[in-house]
This record gives sequence, structure tokens and C-alpha cells, in this order.
Amino acid sequence: MSFEKIYRESKVILTEGAIVERLKAEFHAEMDGSVNHAGLIYTKPELLETLYRQYMTIGEKHHLPIMVMTPTRRVNFESIHQSHFRNKDIIADSCAFLNKIRESYDEYSPEILIGGLLGCKGDAYKW
Repeated sequence: MSFEKIYRESKVILTEGAIVERLKAEFHAEMDGSVNHAGLIYTKPELLETLYRQYMTIGEKHHLPIMVMTPTRRVNFESIHQSHFRNKDIIADSCAFLNKIRESYDEYSPEILIGGLLGCKGDAYKW
């Protein structure tokens, strides 16, 4: 199903939530200072996959579409260059990571939307 069709026809679209906070609290995950949890697709992909699957499985169980976002909210060209992953294509790799998970859901996979998320330059919380 297309994004537009899901958007127009669905009364509810789920999203994942608090991925970073859950990684900290539940897994005590260490994250890269520049790209935060995006680097986990290389170092601890099983942690991210566990969390994304929890949300996707809830959507599947309740027959609701879901939109998951790439773990790249702190990723931009500058932050990639400053990270341990400067030679990686974090944005494309994050999309591929989520696509692989989505494809494993067979009949439910068309209900799983993937959004690409890019971080702003600098610290959005500082003025």
C-alpha cells in the first residue's frame, strides 16, 4: 500500500517512540557522540532490530499501519564526518536496515512505512 493511500484511508497510523530513551534505559547502549544511535546499525544492530520489531509487531497484531523512522535524527553531513562512521553511508544503510526488517513481515510489510530522518546542523536545543 502506498503512503498516500495509508494516509488518506487510515484512521490511525502508529509510530515508534522513544527509541533513544529505551536504548539508554533498557539496554544501557553506548552511542556515538556525533551521530547518536545511528551508529548502532553497525555496532549493535540487534538492539535496534529488537525495538523496531516490537513496534512493528504491535501494528501487525492490531492490523494498523505503522511508520518507523530511520535512527538518524542526529545525522547530517557534518556529524557523520565527526563520527567513528565517517566512511559509511549512514543514511542509506539505515534505510536498508529498516527495509530488511520490513521485508520479513511478509503480508504485513506493505503496512510498514519507512521515513528518512535527517538531523539539523548543530544542537537544536541551544540558541
